[in-house]
Amino acid sequence: MHRPRLAALGALGALGLTVTLAACGGDDGEDEDFVDTSSIASLLLTSEDAPSGYSWNSVAEVLEGAGDDLGQQLDASAASVTTSPENCAALVPTADDLLAEIYDHSDTVGAIEFLPDDEDDPAVIDAVVSIADDGDTALLAGGDLDVDQCGEFTRTYADGSVTNYRANAQKASIAATDDTTVITVLSDSATEGEEITSTVTGTVDGVHFRITAVGVTDTDVVTSLAEAQVARITGVREGQD
Repeated sequence: MHRPRLAALGALGALGLTVTLAACGGDDGEDEDFVDTSSIASLLLTSEDAPSGYSWNSVAEVLEGAGDDLGQQLDASAASVTTSPENCAALVPTADDLLAEIYDHSDTVGAIEFLPDDEDDPAVIDAVVSIADDGDTALLAGGDLDVDQCGEFTRTYADGSVTNYRANAQKASIAATDDTTVITVLSDSATEGEEITSTVTGTVDGVHFRITAVGVTDTDVVTSLAEAQVARITGVREGQD
């Protein structure tokens, strides 16, 4: 699976974009904390939720300062990759997919990443929340994607290479969620450490969420993050009542 370790940063680099990060530091040389002011930001997991051995990364920060033509570049990049059946693409989101989802629904979709401290570890975990009625996260969490149709599917890249996938799904019990599902996708990826994708998806208090981990063999890490995400959404929603 052609997915850079630094998913969001890698995607922007691959698209040839020059991005000025908001947290590059102030005039006094001290680092400044990036503050995500989007309407969805309060629902996102924070650095305190990072699993042991992982660091938190803001996708919104990466997009800050990107040019107006980003959407066109993401669309062009996405068009160079085909998945068959097409609707199964949501099960193995690429860095471009993640950026496009946020770019297209910036007011209603947000995401953060957890990246391993070991730079040789290819793993990456994305945590996406959405209050939109469409997009990949809503598609998965709302149960509109029939995973049974994706027992076997393929992805073909611009260079002609093909990755084959096998997917299965099972219901999970996480307090306060509607129809939480755990989806496991295995592939014959030529990139070591990227053969498995684990996703926990569901809806709580009208908020869709998706925790997707690539190259993480400990499924408890993904489940624990899903539980933390549910608690985060529930707490914020209760405070808004």
